[in-house]
Amino acid sequence: MQITVSTQQKLRIEGADRLDPIEVFLDDIAPRQGRITINCYGQSWTAYWGGMGDRTIAEFILSCDEDYLANKLSNMRSSLPDYNGLNQAAKAELLSERRQYGISQEEARDLFERLSHSVERECEIDTDAMHSIFGDEWWHNIPHKPNPDYQYLCRIINATKDGIRQAQNLRLIEGVAESTAMEAHANG
Repeated sequence: MQITVSTQQKLRIEGADRLDPIEVFLDDIAPRQGRITINCYGQSWTAYWGGMGDRTIAEFILSCDEDYLANKLSNMRSSLPDYNGLNQAAKAELLSERRQYGISQEEARDLFERLSHSVERECEIDTDAMHSIFGDEWWHNIPHKPNPDYQYLCRIINATKDGIRQAQNLRLIEGVAESTAMEAHANG
């Protein structure tokens, strides 16, 4: 039988700018292994690392940038297709083609009118108009806009890192490194 004792710390972060209270669970499972779980407003994100070097999970989290952590904690994309922006780009391209290549005023007006409605979803795109303006691989011209859910997660991650830093400065989570070192020595 093998028994493993891990050290888990819980932080509650309140008062972060435009965020509900955040609960952070830091779990130093074994030497060089750790897990973090973040809860905020009914949503949870968790990640595990099996190779953190000689750092605790708190030290490891502080050494990572927000994009790496967001991608480890979630599979959401940092940006989303901006289908309405595609219409705006198509209109600009259409005007440029009218000036440069002299497409007829009637053809330009017809395409411009087809692009005059707002597009929020991919299924609303006038693919024939896009093909006429951008060519066969028109979808490469779809612009992207920041994903608000990803930005929200990054704000939570930054607040979490600030909370961990403050807890370390107050020596509230100092014992984590010591207990992990003792476990490493005992397993040693």
